[in-house]
Amino acid sequence: MNEQNLENALITAPVQAQERIAVLDIIRGVALLGILLVHMPLMFGTPFFYKALLEIPMEWATAWDRTANAFVSIFAIGKFYPIFSFLFGLGFYMFYERAKARSPKPTRLFCKRLFVLLIIGLVHMFFIWFGDVLVKYALLGFLLPLFFNRKPKTILIWAGALFAPLFLGVLLGAAVLILTGLLNIDTATEASGGWLVTFAQNNLESSVHAYGSGTFGEIMAQRSTDALLNLVNALAGIFLIFPIFLLGLYVGKVGLFQNIEAKLPLLKKMWLWALAIGFPMAIILLILRRCQMMGLR
Repeated sequence: MNEQNLENALITAPVQAQERIAVLDIIRGVALLGILLVHMPLMFGTPFFYKALLEIPMEWATAWDRTANAFVSIFAIGKFYPIFSFLFGLGFYMFYERAKARSPKPTRLFCKRLFVLLIIGLVHMFFIWFGDVLVKYALLGFLLPLFFNRKPKTILIWAGALFAPLFLGVLLGAAVLILTGLLNIDTATEASGGWLVTFAQNNLESSVHAYGSGTFGEIMAQRSTDALLNLVNALAGIFLIFPIFLLGLYVGKVGLFQNIEAKLPLLKKMWLWALAIGFPMAIILLILRRCQMMGLR
């Protein structure tokens, strides 16, 4: 097999059964199910514009509806895409290591693989659903070769440094929300300079028309607008998704999923700490969202 055929095989061929790690496949499947659960309510409407207007796509009319919404908010929203992103980072590292063992140009193979992922994501974004994440993951993935040969400690420091601005921004936003009593639409308009709300108001009607009864050309034009918003949103991924990629890369380098039985005490301790911190924060976030929506009515 010549070098070109070897590269094509490494890019397109599935991972052999003996090379797979069963626990990662199970976690990946659970993460995909959770992502589907979160995104189902968003797939019927125009969530970009609703969110910009600080509204929700549907009114939770009954107690069962509100209970289901609370369950998804506490146990699903913001829980599964970090797992999926983490597994992407770990999977990228595993692919690179396999490519390094079989080819003298592993970085080129890695970039070709990402390019294929980018093409699949663009097709999905324009012809199936504009809320695609594969394009974002592919674009951010092109930054990973900068860290493949770094020490694990360096990778961990970079992950923390990139995540810090977003974490501090969330804390500041929560403090402003509490100090101002409840965020209302006027405060939101002033905070965004008014342009975001105005943009959403101008595009909400055209979005509903395009996806509801528009021609193919109108749908594609609207998809272009939505895709642009999605790609702009990818910039924030540098401070959220990419650090999680780096955590996956870090775990791959230190071999956390190798001889996993011996590491169960450490994993259980990490799980308990994450539960103790994350669950109360999820409850607080749900309460703040409810208070915010009540303030808008």
